[in-house]
Amino acid sequence: MKPRIIRVLILLLAATLLLAGCTGGCAGGGTASEPSDASAPGDASAPDGSASDDVVSGEDDDAAFDNNQMGVTDMDNFGTGGTTYEEFDWPNAGETELVTNYTITGTPLAFVTSSTQTAFKRVDGGLVKVYDASALDRDSGTVIDIVPDLANQEIIGFGASLTESAAYSLYQIPEAERNKVMERLFDPQKGIGLSFLRNTIGSSDFALTGDLLTLDDKNAQGLPIGPYSYDDVPEGQEDWDLKQFSIDRDKSMVIPLLKQALALNPKLTFMATPWTAPAWMKTEHTLYGFVTVDGEQRNASLREDCYQVYADYFVKYLKAMQKEGIPIWAVTPQNEPGTAIHYPSMVMTLDEQLVFTRDYLVPTLRKNGLNTKVLGLDNNWHTYANALTLLFGASDVFDGIAFHGYSSNGKVQQNIYSAFPEKTIVLSEESGMSRSFMSSALFHSSKIVSHLRNYGSGYILWNLALSNKKGPLTYQPGSKCDPLVTVNYVNDDGTEEYKGYGYTGDFYALAHYSKFIRPGARQVFSTETAMISNVACLNTDGTLACVLNNSTIKPITAKLVVGEKVVEYTVPENSIATLVWDANK
Repeated sequence: MKPRIIRVLILLLAATLLLAGCTGGCAGGGTASEPSDASAPGDASAPDGSASDDVVSGEDDDAAFDNNQMGVTDMDNFGTGGTTYEEFDWPNAGETELVTNYTITGTPLAFVTSSTQTAFKRVDGGLVKVYDASALDRDSGTVIDIVPDLANQEIIGFGASLTESAAYSLYQIPEAERNKVMERLFDPQKGIGLSFLRNTIGSSDFALTGDLLTLDDKNAQGLPIGPYSYDDVPEGQEDWDLKQFSIDRDKSMVIPLLKQALALNPKLTFMATPWTAPAWMKTEHTLYGFVTVDGEQRNASLREDCYQVYADYFVKYLKAMQKEGIPIWAVTPQNEPGTAIHYPSMVMTLDEQLVFTRDYLVPTLRKNGLNTKVLGLDNNWHTYANALTLLFGASDVFDGIAFHGYSSNGKVQQNIYSAFPEKTIVLSEESGMSRSFMSSALFHSSKIVSHLRNYGSGYILWNLALSNKKGPLTYQPGSKCDPLVTVNYVNDDGTEEYKGYGYTGDFYALAHYSKFIRPGARQVFSTETAMISNVACLNTDGTLACVLNNSTIKPITAKLVVGEKVVEYTVPENSIATLVWDANK
């Protein structure tokens, strides 16, 4: 038996014990159980969770991320290398003979988040010390050795999802101010440079609220409401030639914002995921995950005779987005394919995912000249055995795996890498679940470290923006999801009146990575320590960024050793810190 087959069988056997219980998601009623390592670090000194403590007012934080305000006039020229990724001579990840080509040049920049009052603030340069490694005392503080020569996976980026609910919430902000928010989110110079977005193919649970009694239902603003696909037809009708296919509903808000984001950050990467096929393609003719008949739940799945037309539907979507100037790098066949719930969803078994992807989706993409990658699973970390089953069954059509972060942790990704080291691993969804500001920030930051240290290439949080009531939702109130931007426009009686916006702990967690870890960077070796979770990444221009998480109640002195130099910085209690410097020797 081949070694890979043996490894996969062992991993599958071990993983089956973890596959019960969690389904994922953050809307009311469909919540996954909490992972054992995600016990809301920092709660002891976190804010009390009131609305005013959980966000940083957008108006109060107007220039915090502008590089000129940071004292960096041009981040693109911060490093002296200026080398493109294609020209960069990356060492093999498994090298054992180390040649120190990197060091610490100049004074590192440091940024820290420890509260809403100290959110991504630049640290006084006098608090960051640089000295020769010969003077290092390894018996005090926490020593972290960083070896840029040992480079692992390439980084795609960090970001969130621009759902219809996110777009609608952003559109409540007056245009001039909304442009500032988009700049803050996506501009690498004046903002945090988000570089990885996940689009929904049709409706998710986060779309405009409504029961969708007819296909023509509108809200008070005249916008369509309720769940939707791109090929909705009246009940009892079908559309085998996809003549009714249209992305027009997304053209009013979602697509203009996607275009604006791409203009602000041309290195932005897009992936896309369906929550459901059009209702007429499903066994129970519903956009939801099930129907109830005589007290019996009947799950709604893709009809076998619709596999080809559904593959054609993907092609229509990809070409329509391409026509809009939005290139989709990768798709997944189905969001959380084991979930049947009362919002847009669709059950797709492992066998169905394999058959649909291998025999219909990928051949149809290639036949139509599309090189779009296909990532399997799109489900929680604890279901990694299913990911192995997909890869082992059709490794030639799955380019990688997309995980969700609602259960377990990134260490399970090692199982994917061990069996299939050539495959891309991303995390395509995670949310803060109504935590307080610092609890949420540390929660996400520790998860990002876990993802990156275990061969992960990109981290996407859920909604980019939501209302102060964490909506709108397609089906019912009760969302627990935290956005990056909270827009205050929903009154207690349900009426809408814009009052302002603020940035959440989710936003600041991503800022510590997306601002300084650029697309094309490589995660490099750094010592894993008990007191400070950390990750280091080397950009193609030779700048090196290291993120440090201190979830304890005491300050911890971190000593980062790179070549012949040491960077020393005392990380405050209950905080996240990012240090970045030119590592060219």
